[in-house]
Amino acid sequence: MSGTLDALRQAATVLLAEAPLPVVRATLRALLADTEAPPAKAAAPPQPQKPKPKAAPTPKPADGEWDARRREIRAAILDRGVSYNDLAEQFGLAVPTLRHALGRREPPTRAMRQRLEAWLESEPAPAVAEPPFRANGAGSAHAEGAERATRG
Repeated sequence: MSGTLDALRQAATVLLAEAPLPVVRATLRALLADTEAPPAKAAAPPQPQKPKPKAAPTPKPADGEWDARRREIRAAILDRGVSYNDLAEQFGLAVPTLRHALGRREPPTRAMRQRLEAWLESEPAPAVAEPPFRANGAGSAHAEGAERATRG
């Protein structure tokens, strides 16, 4: 670019000395127009297109039959005294997965539904009888030692 400026200066010096002022101006304008023309822009790479947002998944339609069935399962959990933790462990699931399946009105996966319905149809496990609580400690191994110590 500096070579072009030097050429313009030399041309201006020669023209100023020999040509009339309007000719000098017109010539300088033409020379400047040639040097100031912006270089041709290289084709800019196209802007990357943003991925279109995916449409929200359409929820499964509420299944009235499943809604009634899940209520039965939840009632059976309470009746049998089974916790979500115990049931999830029995099925080999995470507790939040089980809670999610039983808390939504949309039916769960087919495999989950079959497990839950099979559990509902099964007989509840017999409850382990706990010994009754006795405030005086009667019936425990430690109570005999305590009685001996107090008899004195």
